[in-house]
Amino acid sequence: MGGPRRWLWTVLAVLPAVAAADEVHLTSGGIVRGVIVERTDQAVVIETGPGRVTLPLARVSRIVDGGSALATFQERAARIGFDDVEGLANLARWAGDHDLATHARHTWERVLALDPGHPGANAALGRAYIDGVWMSEQGAPRLPAPAVPDPPGAVDLEDPAALPPPGLEAARGACEAPGPVPQRLEGLQRPGLTFA
Repeated sequence: MGGPRRWLWTVLAVLPAVAAADEVHLTSGGIVRGVIVERTDQAVVIETGPGRVTLPLARVSRIVDGGSALATFQERAARIGFDDVEGLANLARWAGDHDLATHARHTWERVLALDPGHPGANAALGRAYIDGVWMSEQGAPRLPAPAVPDPPGAVDLEDPAALPPPGLEAARGACEAPGPVPQRLEGLQRPGLTFA
């Protein structure tokens, strides 16, 4: 099965072999923060929240030593027992609060593997508690859409009495047709109403 041991090996695999620096300043002005896991004469590999990034040294202006959230996450993960549900939940919350979304999600998934009913892990992973069961969005039942009332002044197209009189469409067409207005309105005149 490999469950607890597998998670421990995963945590140990992301721990850096050499933590030489935490900020890599680029010649373009950008900064990549994380933990350096490898450095050669041609490139530097830095572990960031979303994953590893390899940067050619030609694009690096300087490397600054300092603490990073990822290094702190890795230190904390190494101190937590692989079956410590509350310790892992606290670590996942901490990772989420420090913009380590990928690490937070993986840690919450580990919490669920140990305790499928953990409310914090289920909520953090977007599951809903329905009828006593935690469900993902895909597993949740689809409810019918609520009825939306018609806006004021809406016309019921199935009710003949609510439809406009037949001559109204002809008048609208005449107003939009090309040509002088009096000629377009011929035939739409009513007794006592003339167009000049």
